[in-house]
Amino acid sequence: MRKTLMVLAGGALVIGCGSGDKPAAKASPDSIKAVDVADREAYAKANNLALRSFDLNRDDKPDVFKFYRIESDPAASGSNVEHLARKDIDLNNDGKVDVIRIYNDKNEVIEERTDLDFDGRYDELASFEHAVVVRKEIDLDYDGKPEIIRYYADNKIGRIESDRNG
Repeated sequence: MRKTLMVLAGGALVIGCGSGDKPAAKASPDSIKAVDVADREAYAKANNLALRSFDLNRDDKPDVFKFYRIESDPAASGSNVEHLARKDIDLNNDGKVDVIRIYNDKNEVIEERTDLDFDGRYDELASFEHAVVVRKEIDLDYDGKPEIIRYYADNKIGRIESDRNG
């Protein structure tokens, strides 16, 4: 339990390393979806994205994968700008992605899927508006339906719904 909490705390630190303030892109993130880890390079190529990998713990295995939309820079003729579209994070160094973050054309996070117990299945889906969490769905029994839904207002829980019948 302590190891899981430490990994999650470290992951929160990694997730917090955002994309910075870049000008808004015109492309839509509609095609940016959660896909299997093994398909990373093919996914980037198929969606015309640039893929960058980062090894944060220096074990010679990437822990963070960032996908960027590349567009021409309207401010500088002939040059391009990159806009973060997606970030995949391996929190516990097992080679499997534990967090997937999807970004809109303003570089704001709009969706985050998290595998809380590192079993390869995403247990939590967070939805964001203007980069602020507004809803979290938690699937406790892995049936694909959330048992707990938390609604947020002003970064605080406003309401919690629970489905105990399935």
